[in-house]
This record gives sequence, C-alpha cells and structure tokens, in this order.
Amino acid sequence: MDREDSHRLHLRTSDRRIIALSFSVGSLFFYPIMISYRLGQIQGLLDLLFALACLSLAKRATLTAGSFIGAVCLVKPQFALFLLWAGIRRQTYFAAAQITVLAAGSLLSAALYGLHDNIQYLGVLSYLSQHGESHWDNTSINGFVSRIIAPI
Repeated sequence: MDREDSHRLHLRTSDRRIIALSFSVGSLFFYPIMISYRLGQIQGLLDLLFALACLSLAKRATLTAGSFIGAVCLVKPQFALFLLWAGIRRQTYFAAAQITVLAAGSLLSAALYGLHDNIQYLGVLSYLSQHGESHWDNTSINGFVSRIIAPI
C-alpha cells in the first residue's frame, strides 16, 4: 500500500451509495437551493453544473469539467475566467471543451433569437452588475453585500 492510498477511506459499494443518497436528499433541505427552486431561479441548476464540474475535475475528467463550465458560461459569462485559469494551468482539454460548448450554445442562441438580442444581453448584464438587489430572496453574493451595506 503506497502512502497516498493509506489516507483513503475504504468503503463498500453499498456504503458509498448510502452516503451519496444521504447527501442528495440532504441537499434538498439546503435553504438557498430550496428558495431558488421556489422562485424559479436558474441558480440552482448553475450550482449543480458547477458542482459537477468540480467533481469531474476531482476525478481528472477535464473534458467533462470544461463542458459543464462552458454551459454555465452561457448564462454567466464571467465564468469565462476559467479559460484564463485553463491557459495558466495548461489544461487544453478543459479549455477546448469550454470553448466548444460556449460556441455551440452561442450559435444556437443567435440562430433562435437573433444576433441583436444576444448583443443586447451584454447591456442587461452590465446594468445588473451595477444595481444590486437587497431583497432577502436574492441569495447571490451581490444580494448578500447589498444587504450588509444597505439593509432593508
């Protein structure tokens, strides 16, 4: 047994399934997930995609992780910073997957809604980044900071 293997927990498959099921059910009681579901926000799905990307990276599946981050970039373009990270870390598969998903989604969006609406979306993002909402249901970092600075 090598040194790295000595720190691992050795669980039976049935134990792993029970733990995975427990965490899955337990996450349904996590307040930000439930409130985003109740409000119909996409944030819950984005959180899931990000968690799957982290899991994929932990399992060294960089192509899959890049695909998940690329999907998140379609809604939150600021996640394109992961391209910079991938370049610095020389993660070419991650970057290629992210760019491929982002390009395919952008082309599909342009085909469905037109190029003009996609360009206007950048203006919407700019406006949203300058105006925070301190409403208690806003579970984003922007909402959290807005509550601290100017409580309701």
